[in-house]
Amino acid sequence: MDGFLCPNDTAWRLTSDVVHIWRVALDEAATRVDTYTEVLSAAECRRAEAYRFERDGKAFRAGRGVLRTLIGRYLGLAPASLQFTYGERGKPAISTNMGRALHFNVSHSHQLLLCAVTANRDVGVDVERITPLPDLDDVAGCVFSSSERDVLSAAPVAEKVRTFFRCWTRKEAYIKADGHGFALPVCEIEVSLRPGEPARLLKSGRTGVDPGRWSLRDLTPGADYAGAVAVEGEDWQMQCWEWA
Repeated sequence: MDGFLCPNDTAWRLTSDVVHIWRVALDEAATRVDTYTEVLSAAECRRAEAYRFERDGKAFRAGRGVLRTLIGRYLGLAPASLQFTYGERGKPAISTNMGRALHFNVSHSHQLLLCAVTANRDVGVDVERITPLPDLDDVAGCVFSSSERDVLSAAPVAEKVRTFFRCWTRKEAYIKADGHGFALPVCEIEVSLRPGEPARLLKSGRTGVDPGRWSLRDLTPGADYAGAVAVEGEDWQMQCWEWA
């Protein structure tokens, strides 16, 4: 893990020029799953029960309970009282009457969850566990731009998998921030990828949408994970917190 700190008083002081990233270990949160379940809505409980495996339902309860607790702390509201709405492509948001200025996005992979929180800025976050992909080149051929595929092909064998996930998390973070989801042509979205090049959106995949509207930053939530956050605008700083 890199750069994630134990929260202090500033962890809940969210201004328009700050983006908060929370890292949640779902296996640890699941040890308090009964407490988190108490704050869930009936619909969330039904969704948890629909999981085929108990461990997955337990992880969902823990993750959603942490999310409600986090957002409730920012808004000064009881976690159980929160109401969420969902965009046309499924992007979650706080109900208008509860503080629409607060934006958030969540991603999880394996036993790790990331939550990005902003004030008055659209945001998207993605985390992926880095695992070998036997069909890596075939997948890249479907979702990477030609320039991204060239960089991936030129990457040393030892770095190829990490290069793939670095590209994918950058793209998906932007897709989630934009709110159009996979209705966007993924292979027409392009991010910087060359070694040493800062994370940047080069092509938005949407006619008339300036990629400069968005800024990207990589996240290092764990040794075997890749992550990225996409935020509207450029004049912001990032603070990373560890949920305990």
